[in-house]
Amino acid sequence: MGPFSFEIAQVPIAGYPIPFGVPQAAQPGQGLRFQLSSTVGGVLQDPVGQPVQVGSGPPLVFTGTPAANQTIVVTIDVSTTSFDWSLNGVVQATSVPIATAVALAGTGLTANFAGTYVDATTYTLVTMALTFTATDPTGAVTKATPAPSGTPGVWYADLLISAQPNGGSWTATFQATSQETSQNAVGVFRFYVDSGAEGV
Repeated sequence: MGPFSFEIAQVPIAGYPIPFGVPQAAQPGQGLRFQLSSTVGGVLQDPVGQPVQVGSGPPLVFTGTPAANQTIVVTIDVSTTSFDWSLNGVVQATSVPIATAVALAGTGLTANFAGTYVDATTYTLVTMALTFTATDPTGAVTKATPAPSGTPGVWYADLLISAQPNGGSWTATFQATSQETSQNAVGVFRFYVDSGAEGV
């Protein structure tokens, strides 16, 4: 997986009418939607990715939003109806029954099984962490955690105006990191009672 390159953009969407860098009166219910996309060789690539499979049998698909940079290894048991899994080299559970969807506690991910699996086959996944932070001395902005957009390799996070801004400024950072690379994308906006929102 990787190396990755990243792009951040604002997504025009109803209810999020404040554009980057354009002064505009900010009212409760308005806001900004940030979108982060990752590419490998110019092609959209999901940092959850798909695991490296060693052995035979059907693929194992992971879904969700990674909680951290992490390496997950799933090993099919001899019974072929259960599996063991480890996180960053530490065994987390053994003999976990194979089911359609199994949440891997603490990782933010779900392992999705389909078909008949083969003893001793391993699936190794290296994930990428996504974080979205905002500082707002005005108390006028609330933020949402990153969420998948429905398109592989694309996430979004929202900043919403929850109260009439009364001066000051806020900053927002959308970060994606992995063992290979990291990128911060930072937006700074200042709000004024008399002139709305000024993007910097």
